[in-house]
Order: sequence, then structure tokens, then C-alpha cells
Amino acid sequence: MDAPLAVPALAQAHGHLDAHAGRWARAAERYGEAAAAYAELPAAYDAAQAVEQQAACLFELGDPGAEPVLTRAIEAYTRLEARWDLDRATQLGRRWGLRPTSRIRPGQGGEAEGLSARQSQVARLAASGLTNQEIARQMFLSPKTVDKHLGAAMRKLGARSRTELGRHLGGTPGS
Repeated sequence: MDAPLAVPALAQAHGHLDAHAGRWARAAERYGEAAAAYAELPAAYDAAQAVEQQAACLFELGDPGAEPVLTRAIEAYTRLEARWDLDRATQLGRRWGLRPTSRIRPGQGGEAEGLSARQSQVARLAASGLTNQEIARQMFLSPKTVDKHLGAAMRKLGARSRTELGRHLGGTPGS
């Protein structure tokens, strides 16, 4: 059975159980394992969440390594434009006396003007020649969701084809 998320999800679930029982060191270790496994897939959002959870456990332990771990999560959420997650991670840092400063700004991260991070990612994959089905498999989305993001990106950029989309995105391979 091909279930690439099973291994990191199981490690993350074990981390939740350990954290709930107050076994902070073991939970931090499990969340770190989950984050590394998610990052290999790649599943950047899931990896960022596991990193944030790892940081929370390290804070509970008083571990000085908690701050750089939380910073990794904040940087990932910023790249992903995950505003709610970024706010939650920033609040976690503030509870422990830190002053995280990362903010999401319009157009940040090199995204095409006006596109969300997800729309930009789908558009770049489409412009590179992948079909909606291939994009859906690669990004763990439904083909209908891919179609929705692709349509929005094309409307926002005024592109009428995938080739034209590639030109708007700065000469993506395949354009």
C-alpha cells in the first residue's frame, strides 16, 4: 500500500500522546521525526506544524534550542503564507518571552503579483507541462482543487494558456 503520509502522521500522533502525558523530551523527539519525514515527501505545511509542536515541547523543557526550532516553523509559515499558523507560532514565542518578527506581506516570497502561494505553486507546475492530475498527485490535492487554483491564477495573470502562464511567471521551463 502506498501511503506516504502514514509514517510521519504516526510519529506526530505519538508526539501528541507523549505531550499530553507530559513526556516533553520524547514528544519533541517524535515531532522532530515527523517533521523530517514530512519534509522528505515534500509536505512543507505538515512539516512546519510538526516543527512548531516540537518547539512547544522544547519550551516546556526549558531547552535553549526551542527558539531556533520555533524560528524554523515561523519561517516556513511565512513562505507558505499560512497566516493563522504564523499567528499561532508567534503567540507561542511571545508566551515564552520571545519577540518573533516575521510577517506576511503582499507579494512576499517571490510569488507572482496577486497570486497566493498555492496558486503560484499550481501555476508553475502547470506551466512546466504537468497535467492537473499529475499536479494533484504531487501536491496531495484533488484535481478539482488544482483546476480551481489554476483557473484563479490564469484569471489574475490574464493568461489564456499554460504556455502564456509560463511567460507571466518568468519563463518557467516548458513555456
